[in-house]
Amino acid sequence: MAIRDCLPGVAFPSELGWIAIVHSNNKIQHVRFGYPSELAVIHSLQESACDSKLEWNQPTGDEIRWVAQVQAYASGKKIDLSKLPVDESTMTAFQTKVRNLCRNIRAGGVKTYGELAAAAGSPGAARAVGSVMSRNPTPLIVPCHRVVGSNGPGGFSSADGLMMKRRLLSLEGFKL
Repeated sequence: MAIRDCLPGVAFPSELGWIAIVHSNNKIQHVRFGYPSELAVIHSLQESACDSKLEWNQPTGDEIRWVAQVQAYASGKKIDLSKLPVDESTMTAFQTKVRNLCRNIRAGGVKTYGELAAAAGSPGAARAVGSVMSRNPTPLIVPCHRVVGSNGPGGFSSADGLMMKRRLLSLEGFKL
């Protein structure tokens, strides 16, 4: 999914590595995390998600609040990121439904891909749910790490992959 215009972004360090947030109209469009440096996280966004240049600045306004909440979460504090605003304007109805159901999974809990598919009204669509999760542009905010396979953790498309998924679940108190 590509960002269409030049958008503001902020990159910052955390206990989970460097994190970048890109937003438009007070809604978060992209989140990347787990990178070893500011340059690496910015490069990740520009390589995989952006058609044009992003504006990287010191955080202001909503960004200050978002950064503080995400940093607190990354340090292990019980922070609910589900209320942060995300842009769903490019999502299909199914993607929006699945993402919203995912946002309702509380920290320390998990749902299987199949359970999320059934809750979305599409039993048997576990693979489609997996596809939505693998393309999640706002991980942590839409906590796709809380969606697991019926026989184990499943996949995770962030920096450090499954190792990061396990780390996030452990941070939230879930035992694999």
